[in-house]
Amino acid sequence: MVRAAGKAPVNLPRLPSFPHDRMTRYLCHAVHTDENLRDYVIHSVVNSHLQALCPSYGVNLVSVARHAVQAQRRRDSRRRSFIVLRLLLLAAIAAGVVFQSVIVAVVILAAVLVAAWWVLFWNVRADGLRALRVVTDLGESEDQADPLQPDVEERLRKLDRANAVVYAYSEGDPFIGSGRQLQSFQIQPVDVTRADDRTGGAKRTIMPFDAIELHQYLATQIPALGFGGLRVRNRLYARGDYALHVPGLLPDKMAAPESVIHSDWVKSAVENPTDLARTYLCLERIMSGGDLVVSMYVRAWLEQDLLSLERIIYFLPPLQRCYRPTSEFVARGAAGVTLDAGLTAARRLVPVLAGKQVSGWWPVHYARNRKRLEAQARRQIKAGIPYDYGARTSLREAVAAYNTKEHFGEADVIDSIKRLGSRLMSCIETFLDDHGIDTSDFRNQIQLIDRSVSNIGTIQAVTAMVGGHGNIISGHGAVNNFGPGQAGAQPGGRSP
Repeated sequence: MVRAAGKAPVNLPRLPSFPHDRMTRYLCHAVHTDENLRDYVIHSVVNSHLQALCPSYGVNLVSVARHAVQAQRRRDSRRRSFIVLRLLLLAAIAAGVVFQSVIVAVVILAAVLVAAWWVLFWNVRADGLRALRVVTDLGESEDQADPLQPDVEERLRKLDRANAVVYAYSEGDPFIGSGRQLQSFQIQPVDVTRADDRTGGAKRTIMPFDAIELHQYLATQIPALGFGGLRVRNRLYARGDYALHVPGLLPDKMAAPESVIHSDWVKSAVENPTDLARTYLCLERIMSGGDLVVSMYVRAWLEQDLLSLERIIYFLPPLQRCYRPTSEFVARGAAGVTLDAGLTAARRLVPVLAGKQVSGWWPVHYARNRKRLEAQARRQIKAGIPYDYGARTSLREAVAAYNTKEHFGEADVIDSIKRLGSRLMSCIETFLDDHGIDTSDFRNQIQLIDRSVSNIGTIQAVTAMVGGHGNIISGHGAVNNFGPGQAGAQPGGRSP
């Protein structure tokens, strides 16, 4: 049977697929089980203070932030309980010495040990049950944790419609949070004064245009071509120490930059870009529930009747394995979580009572150090010293596994790159043709660009990770993954 091109078969069964919010659910699960990641979310996403935030593609930051704060409250409650229990332990020792009664000391000691085990058991079990629920319950992950302050949630929700990103000068890459750069390409300038020939040899009338008109045309036409999971918008990228000079981007010098500004300034940076602030058309395709993201950044500009075009492609690989719930964890369910919590509490009981830092570090030290650095930054801002407000990475980029390579995912990424590139160039050619411009030279360049992407290669380039004390370790050309003994990070580590 021959069927029409593009027509899908009807009445065929469909294989199961992952939920559209898989990445969000996995990260919500992870903040309940991994204290390093939780600390990073609290101090760098929820309480970003002076630093800008950039979009985390495929991640609902409000959901992750809610679960992180909920888990932090349980951790803080546990710490307060252990302070009391340690005092009671000292009281038991003192009672044995003062009253010279071994029985009194043993009774108090036994009571303290039982209470300490129960506190640890309840806390570890609560973490596990919350982590289990968010990956097994198909309800909205946002609704499974208490809301945060309205201003915090509004700031995080704005990132979904952000039309401005402030990037850190130290990173040297405007497209912060987008992952690894796969390709950067600029076409040869196109002469927009060369009219196309009509049938019969007569020249067509050229319709003048500007770069803003081309950007807006692409922003409206590309999504209409039927891409799944594609977001298209114009976005201004400004360097962190330049944010003060973009109207509306930094209304308060003592607060983080805004992510949504007046559209006139976004358009202005298309027509009149500066060395430190430019507008790009951003095309982001989110696949596999957020596990794969392909981003394309396009900028067009006109100078002395020559049209130039820049196209840059980025790729975000899947989530690191240590943040994913295992099949065994899900299959064992609540009973398995309860059993594991009891064994974990028994194993950690004595070290925690002794005050040992079970996870190898105290997040409170990072918070205290952050406050000191912020106080220093505020003094510099008041003194008129330029400050870098830029973001260094996104949550999505910080948890990506750059040493992962999987055939289906790689094939999907390559296909997306080619589809996006083909549709982009097709739209530009149509736009130029509609304006009566000769597109013969432009068509020749399209073939050259299409041949430039054949495979991803080894995923080892721009990367970032959550390090000890919640710091971000980033690098270009190096791969840093979580693992015991690496940068002080221990997945799943806890502190009392």
